[in-house]
Amino acid sequence: MAANNTSNTDLTMCEQNVNYWANMIENADQQQHFGKVRLVELFIVLLMGFNGNLIVFFLMRRPNLCKQSFSHYLSLLAVCDSISLIIRLLFWINLLMISMGQPVIVTFHNDILCPLSEYIMTTDHVMCSWILVCITFERIIVTSFPLSAIKMCTPHVAKVVIIVLIVCVLSLFSYILYYSSYLCGMCGMGYQIMNVHYTIATTFVTMLPLILIIVGNIIIVISMHRNSTLTSHQQRDDNRNHVTVMLVILSASFVVLFLPNAMLVLVMQLRPDWIDDLQVALGPVNMLWDINYGINFYLYAITGNMVRSELKAWYYGLCSNMQGAPKEENHSRLQLNMSSSSTEVSNSATDLSSTRY
Repeated sequence: MAANNTSNTDLTMCEQNVNYWANMIENADQQQHFGKVRLVELFIVLLMGFNGNLIVFFLMRRPNLCKQSFSHYLSLLAVCDSISLIIRLLFWINLLMISMGQPVIVTFHNDILCPLSEYIMTTDHVMCSWILVCITFERIIVTSFPLSAIKMCTPHVAKVVIIVLIVCVLSLFSYILYYSSYLCGMCGMGYQIMNVHYTIATTFVTMLPLILIIVGNIIIVISMHRNSTLTSHQQRDDNRNHVTVMLVILSASFVVLFLPNAMLVLVMQLRPDWIDDLQVALGPVNMLWDINYGINFYLYAITGNMVRSELKAWYYGLCSNMQGAPKEENHSRLQLNMSSSSTEVSNSATDLSSTRY
């Protein structure tokens, strides 16, 4: 996130600066070089993203996938991604109104909506980033310490980690509710608090998660390569590797789509005199950021064998129910489609334990 200076010179005497998310939504035309393109791009992302995240959430709640620890992280990620898309929907509504020559209709001009908007939107984006960090570290345990993963990578542990993560994020950014207010015709914070806020938000939304995910994925790739040389059995850990590849691609896409935004923010903070020249880059990098929250389902469908199998079973089950097929036939079809899906951690640990020194 980059600190935004107020565009209205009448507000220069005000003792606060505008909040990031309120400014982005209420001044949706600030990326004027790509306004029309952003309208079309964001509409497509919103349409595909909401549908994809909804499918992911219900898919991960199905019995077979619900037994896997990663499904709980992906369920929460689908919820947080959907909230991020709702934030962009508010931005899109204002951008549409501006393109039609109408005043914006989504604002945060009161003492309740102002702090809540920055608090909810900031914590949601932090959650999206750190869920991927949790997934990455779980994959490190699965690939590097498969015997320990039997106890550590379970649905129960995943739920505990999620609760701790939510509590920590909500607590860390609770200061927003106290310091953020609607004054001088803007939703913002005092200058000193704003500098601290942008430093914390930038660190926890972009910089630190990106570093941890990049380093974690390197460790995962090295561990997978090392494990492939420990045994000659071709089916030793196929299921584990398929899931790991899917989740590595998920986190790698986050890096690719988010890194340009993070680098642009860093440059704008280090060289404030370049901000005017770099404004033209805001549109493209934010388009990539948009895509990050609407692409996950399609990554799962392309790269995840287990997810595809469960999706087919779900589809066949729905079709059978719509056609009035007997329960026995429906059940056998589900069993046939899911026969290849098993608990990945226990299988991988069992296979690898026979090859350890």
